[in-house]
Amino acid sequence: MDSKPKQAGRDISEVTQKIINEIPDSEVKLKNKLIRYISSLWNLAPEVLVSSHVWIPVQDILNAHINPERINEPWVKKTIRIFNNENE
Repeated sequence: MDSKPKQAGRDISEVTQKIINEIPDSEVKLKNKLIRYISSLWNLAPEVLVSSHVWIPVQDILNAHINPERINEPWVKKTIRIFNNENE
């Protein structure tokens, strides 16, 4: 069994931009945190941008800002699918 997370091999910047596009404008803090994180990666090598370790901060940001009670909201469902690489 492959021990790599599903995200390995996907460019963090591209995927996070898709996530940001799904988040409603009312979720200002969440959008800003993701934008700041992605902006901080500007000088990383391309191979680092597709490595699994750059995904942990995105996961932490999403977990901190998406309340479990909101799991059924369409944008939350879409965000989870994008993050998990399911039917983008």
